[in-house]
Amino acid sequence: MSVIVSDVMRKFLSYLCVVLAAVSCKVSDMDDFDDTVDARIVGFCENLFDDEIAQYLNYFYNAFHISRFVEADAEVKMCGKYDLIRMELSYETDFYEYDLGKYAFSESGFFSEGGRNEIVSRYGIPIVMTMVSPDVWQMNVRGSQFEVRVVDEDDGGMRLSVSVSGRRVDESSYYAAYEIADMDVEYVHSKIMDFESITYVGSMTVRFYNEGALLKICTVEYAPLMPPHYDIVRP
Repeated sequence: MSVIVSDVMRKFLSYLCVVLAAVSCKVSDMDDFDDTVDARIVGFCENLFDDEIAQYLNYFYNAFHISRFVEADAEVKMCGKYDLIRMELSYETDFYEYDLGKYAFSESGFFSEGGRNEIVSRYGIPIVMTMVSPDVWQMNVRGSQFEVRVVDEDDGGMRLSVSVSGRRVDESSYYAAYEIADMDVEYVHSKIMDFESITYVGSMTVRFYNEGALLKICTVEYAPLMPPHYDIVRP
């Protein structure tokens, strides 16, 4: 079967290739020291936070509240705050499914120390959460290590203290190491799973390496009602 591609389609495909090339962001893009590299570093760090930090904290939020719902008695499950979970949560043979994510809790439960809870994101990424002490969980995902402490939690939302360390590696000699210490993360919701806002207060440090040599350091500061501030320096 032959496929005919019109001139318009060819132009569109060419344009799409250019756009994809422009927005792709690899660690090895950071090896020069001209002004354009700093712009790429900002884009890289922005994507890194969204993809490797914020996304997986949302899965912690989900797992926490789904487990609370599962363990609640029938009367509590009918409360309005659980409307979204009650309507959208389904149960398969050995896991719960919510918003295309799969949540398998240990026999001892999400809130028991040492229990291994396995989550698979909607994109197929495995996440392991283990309660290590009261109100503190370790979370492992794609080589990143999280420590998540629940500071406060009520009907209006949840406040966390979060520390993270991890790496993003190219298929090359380049890699980026990132870390967060005691970042304050606050979820405000009108009801559980319906966010009104998510606020991050703290900093993330990203170090760029090639063959073990430090190239640049980017420190990203997060504050309420402000865009992130990026400070990029050479070692």
